[in-house]
Amino acid sequence: RIAPFMQHCALARIKGTGGMAGSIMSHDFVEAALMRRAGYHVWLVADLVGSYEQQPPDLLAELQRDRRWCQGNLQNSRLIAEPGIHPVHRSMFGTGAMAYLSAPLWLCFLTLGTALWLSGSPMVADWALLPGELVSLWSWTLCLLFLPRILGIAAVLLKREQQAYGGTANLLRSALLETLIALLQAPIRMLAHSLFVAVALTGLKLEWKSPPREA
Repeated sequence: RIAPFMQHCALARIKGTGGMAGSIMSHDFVEAALMRRAGYHVWLVADLVGSYEQQPPDLLAELQRDRRWCQGNLQNSRLIAEPGIHPVHRSMFGTGAMAYLSAPLWLCFLTLGTALWLSGSPMVADWALLPGELVSLWSWTLCLLFLPRILGIAAVLLKREQQAYGGTANLLRSALLETLIALLQAPIRMLAHSLFVAVALTGLKLEWKSPPREA
């Protein structure tokens, strides 16, 4: 069963120097793209038993892992134009890079907005008449942030699996708590990911040590 993987998924070093070159650090999606290029279908199966990976036990350990993932995803963006890669995998390389490039973009957006506010310049002429583009941007942003959570809860309820999470009330409380914690952590992640992007693009050395998996 692993023979096709061994045949088609040998990962060559990315040519060049700096953080965007060298050994591929985020290998799984690259290997999936290579298997698809070879004519195989690749499935991400979430319900397999007997094989799992625990989350890092704290935020610092998770950010340590994110630093490697950031550099790896930015590396993978160089493979978008690789011959024979399926368009779906090209888009995944792009979205993987944007998962981290969005952090410095968000930081710039907040910095410019704060500078405009401090300068006394009116950002919106009449808040009662918001531009349609601004309303659309906010609406799509809220959808991206909250719709996956809502759909996840709905999937559990539709499958009647809420007892595995302590019942409906505990499931909803846990979802609300996770959302609040995510909101509090978002600025920290933004600053950390912005730093990681700068480190990756400037080619500073990254040493990877697997974070602890036990709390």
